[in-house]
Amino acid sequence: ASLDRARNAVRGLMAMAPEQATVRQADGSWQPVDARQVPLGAMVRLRPGERVALDGRVLKGQSALDQAPITGESVPVDKSVGDSLFAGSINQSGELEYEVTAPADES
Repeated sequence: ASLDRARNAVRGLMAMAPEQATVRQADGSWQPVDARQVPLGAMVRLRPGERVALDGRVLKGQSALDQAPITGESVPVDKSVGDSLFAGSINQSGELEYEVTAPADES
């Protein structure tokens, strides 16, 4: 029974991550890409109100993120360059650019 609960919890977390991420292309433009197709090391842009699509590390910008769906923390967590982001977290205020550190099936 506890294994079923764990599986359901993981499924629920996976459902929180968005289907797409806005990824910087070789020409510098930003394009929406299916999260399952985003490679490790890709640069992703996160705007206010958007959910983090893939785990990553902040390379540019700062913001507060609501991690309650992931960690249960009720207070937004400040994120800036070098900090880790978790798929399913919700960006509150600032714009961030981050490097993907885990593929969609591991985020």
